[in-house]
Amino acid sequence: MNQTIEATVQCILSHAKLSQSLWGEAVNTTINIISLSPSVPLEGDIAEEVWFEKKALYNQLKVFGC
Repeated sequence: MNQTIEATVQCILSHAKLSQSLWGEAVNTTINIISLSPSVPLEGDIAEEVWFEKKALYNQLKVFGC
């Protein structure tokens, strides 16, 4: 999972043409996206919904770099 997160962060920063100084913010964004995505080990459930036992909210997501 660490390699997946690192590769995604590099893609986000490269696509947004942002410097490596925003690496931490990109990691937080990546983890939020992963937590809000359906998961095969959870049989298609969303990790955040399983952990917190309530419906996940997507309204806080924004385009990275805004």
